[in-house]
Amino acid sequence: MSAKHTPGPWAILPNTPHFVRAMHPTEGMQPIATVYHFNGELAANARLIASAPELLEALEAVLPDLEHYVATHGPGPDKRLAIARAAIAKAKGGEK
Repeated sequence: MSAKHTPGPWAILPNTPHFVRAMHPTEGMQPIATVYHFNGELAANARLIASAPELLEALEAVLPDLEHYVATHGPGPDKRLAIARAAIAKAKGGEK
């Protein structure tokens, strides 16, 4: 699987609070998502959307360490390994 999303970073810009925009030097400043009536829970949703590329990158970075731990120490965190794999697959458009 390879990500087919707009590369990060993504941000909520102060002058466009209803949009989560990508800020990428070669892609320009294109809108990624629109969050209307930006406050409370919707603002939290926008922050989560804006952090998605970094969250995916971080999870992919720690997955090999978790896999190595399971391979060398036994099945302790197997459930967490499955959760991490499922989250990555979901982010990349695969099955959960």
